Amino acid sequence: MSVNVFSKNWYRVENLKPRLKVQIDISSQMHRGERWYVLRDTISGTVQRYSWQAYSLIGLMDGEHSLNQIWENSGDQLEQEMPTQDEVISLVGNLYQSDMLHLNVPANARDLFQRKTGKGQRKLLQKLQSPLAIQVPLFDPTRILDRLVPFLDRLLGWKFVVLYLLLIGWGGVLALRHFDALTNNLADRVLAADNLLLMWFLYPLIKIIHEFGHAYVVRRFGGQVHEMGIMFLVFFPMPYVNATESASFTNKYHRILVSAAGVIVELLIAAVALLFWSISEPGLVKSLLFNVVFMAGVSTILFNGNPLLKFDAYYVLSDYLEIPNLAKKSTSYWGYLFKRYLFGITSVHSPSGDARESFWLFFYNLLSFAYRLFISISIILFVGSKYFVVGVALAIWAFTSGWVIPFGKTISKPFTEQEFRFNGRNPYLVMSMAVVFVWALLFELPLPKTTTVEGVAWVSEDKRLYAGESGFIEQVLVSNGEPVKAGNTITILKNYDLEGEANILEAQLKEAKARFQSVYSDRAKYLVVAEEIKRLETELLEARQSLAQARVVSLSDGQVVLGNHTQLQHSYLERGELLGYILTQEDRLVLKVMLPEHEAEQIARELQFIRLRSASSRSLELPAELIGFTPQVTQILPSLVLSDQAGGVIVMDPSQSEAPTAVENHVELLVASDEAFLEFVEERFFVQFQLRSEPIFWRLYRAVRRVFLEQFNV
Repeated sequence: MSVNVFSKNWYRVENLKPRLKVQIDISSQMHRGERWYVLRDTISGTVQRYSWQAYSLIGLMDGEHSLNQIWENSGDQLEQEMPTQDEVISLVGNLYQSDMLHLNVPANARDLFQRKTGKGQRKLLQKLQSPLAIQVPLFDPTRILDRLVPFLDRLLGWKFVVLYLLLIGWGGVLALRHFDALTNNLADRVLAADNLLLMWFLYPLIKIIHEFGHAYVVRRFGGQVHEMGIMFLVFFPMPYVNATESASFTNKYHRILVSAAGVIVELLIAAVALLFWSISEPGLVKSLLFNVVFMAGVSTILFNGNPLLKFDAYYVLSDYLEIPNLAKKSTSYWGYLFKRYLFGITSVHSPSGDARESFWLFFYNLLSFAYRLFISISIILFVGSKYFVVGVALAIWAFTSGWVIPFGKTISKPFTEQEFRFNGRNPYLVMSMAVVFVWALLFELPLPKTTTVEGVAWVSEDKRLYAGESGFIEQVLVSNGEPVKAGNTITILKNYDLEGEANILEAQLKEAKARFQSVYSDRAKYLVVAEEIKRLETELLEARQSLAQARVVSLSDGQVVLGNHTQLQHSYLERGELLGYILTQEDRLVLKVMLPEHEAEQIARELQFIRLRSASSRSLELPAELIGFTPQVTQILPSLVLSDQAGGVIVMDPSQSEAPTAVENHVELLVASDEAFLEFVEERFFVQFQLRSEPIFWRLYRAVRRVFLEQFNV
C-alpha cells in the first residue's frame, strides 16, 4: 500500500455512482494460485483483466453505491491491502476509458476521466512507428465461421492428430536432408523481383488459413470473433483475426490452444509443401512449394513461434506461466529495480509475487531485447544484401521507432514523474552519473582483447620426404625411427612407364644414328636426321634424369618417421607425394596458423604476445612468438586438420575437390614456441593472440564496419 492514502482530487469524485454496462461479461481465472477476474465487452470485444482486490471494488459498481462508499467498504474487506484514493480513481478511469462503465462525470472531474478523443490519431502514429506490425481491420468473419466450424468438428479427431504428428516428423527429416538445397543462395532466391511478386500472392493465402485456425479454436471453446483484417509484416500483407475474447476463457489450456492454433496450422502447411517439394521436378510448381515452405516454416519459427516477440508463442508462454501481460510486467519489474536500487525510491513495490515469477520477469526482458535486436539486424542484412537502399531505409525506421523513441521516453521519466522528484536520490545527479559511467564504459575503459584461432604443428620443407617421381616402392632402405644423414636414400621407386619410355628412346636413337651414316651424302636428309638425333638424345636424357629421381632422398639429418611403414613395400607413390618426415628431438614447435583476413591488420598492428594450447592437453599453456607473416590472402589450407571436416573451425568450400579450400580468405602465419618440441606432426593447437586493450565502442565500430564491407561492399 502506498504511503499517501488520500488524494487531493477525491472531493471531486467521491459522490459519483459508477455502474458497469449491461453487456459486460465477467469470468474468473486462476493465475499462480490467485484468482483474477476478466471483464469482456460482448459488443466491442474489449477485454480487461483485474486482480481480486480490484474486483472487490468493481463488484460494488452497481449505480447504487457512491465511490466513497465503495472505497470505505474495501477497507473492511482488504484491510492492509486497501487501495489508495488515487488508485481507485485510476481504476475507475481505466474502466471508463475502456467504455465499460456508465459514469455521470461532473464538470470539475472531467480532466480525470477524459476519454481519449485522439484515439484514431494515436493508432495511426503507433502504426507509423512500428515497422513490424501495421493492422488494418476489414470485415466480420462470423458468417464464414458459422459454416466452417461444424465441418472441422467432424474432421478433427485423434486420427488426425496422429497423422499430423507423422507429417511434422517426416517434414523435419526432409528439412535436415535437403538443408543445403533449401538454404543455398537464399537471399537472392527469396528477394528476386519475380519471387517477391509470387510471395505477395502466396503469403496472404497461407496466413488466412493460419488466422482461421485461431478463429476456429476460439469458436470451439465458446468465444466470438468479430474482426478480421490485414497486418503488414516487414511490408508483406498478413491477415489477422481479433481473438481477444480467448483472454476471458477460464481454462488456461484453452487459451494456450487458441494462441498455438496458427503455429500448428502453419507447420502442417510447411510439412506438406516440403514433402511435395522434395519429389517435384524443377519448375514453377517447385518454386511455389519452396516459397510456401519458406513462409509457413521460417516465419513461423522466427516470428509467430518465438515467445520473445509479442506474437502467438508469446501468449502461449504467458498463459502457461500464468503471468498475464508478461512483457509489460517484465518491463515494470526492470523499472522497479531501477527505481529501488538506482534511484533509491524505497516506497515502490515489486510487481512480482514470488521468487519464481521474479526469475521469469528478470530474464524475459533481457532475452526479448536481445532477440528483437537480433531479428531486426537479420532482417535488415537480409533485405539490404539484395536491395541496399531499402535495407538502409528499414534500418533507419526500425532504429528510430524501436530504439531512439523508447529510449528517449525512458530517460525522460526521472525528470517528468513526480515519484522521482520527491523520493530517493536526486534524478539529475543519478542520470549524470549514469551518463558518465556509460561514457567511460564505452569510450574510456580499456578492456582486454584477444583473438583465438587454430593452428597446426608444422614441419619445414627440408624435413619432409617427397617422392621425386611417380612409381612403386621397390625397396625401403631404412626402418622407421632410424637416424639418417642428408643425401641418404630412403626408398627406391620402380616406374615401369619411364623405364619403357627410356628403352624405346634408346632404340630409336640407335636406329637414327644408323640412318645418319647412310644419308651422309644427301645434305637435306642429313640435316633432318641430325635434328632427330638431337631431339632423341634430349628426351632420353630427361627420361634418365626422371628415373634417377625415382627415389626418396633425405634433405637433412635426423630420424626417419614414415607413415604406415609396414604397408609401404610395393605401394604406389605419385610424384610430389609426401612419404614421411626427418625429425630430431631438438626441433622446436612451429605452427602454421590460418588467420581470418579481417583480423590480420589488427594483429600486425596491436599484437603483444601469443599463447598456445594443445587440443589434446588444454591445461598446458605455452608462450610463443610470431616468426612469419605472409602478406597475401589465400583460401588453400595447409592441412585438413584445420577444416570443419576434421574437427576444426574453418568452413570448407564443397565445390573444390583438388585441394583443401576454405570458403573465406585467410592470411598464413608461422608461430613458434621455444618451450616445447614437436611431438606429433599436424597436431591441432589453439593459438591466442593477446592484443592491445581498447574500449568496447571501437570494437563494435569495427564489427559494424566489417559487416558493411562484407555484406554491402561499402
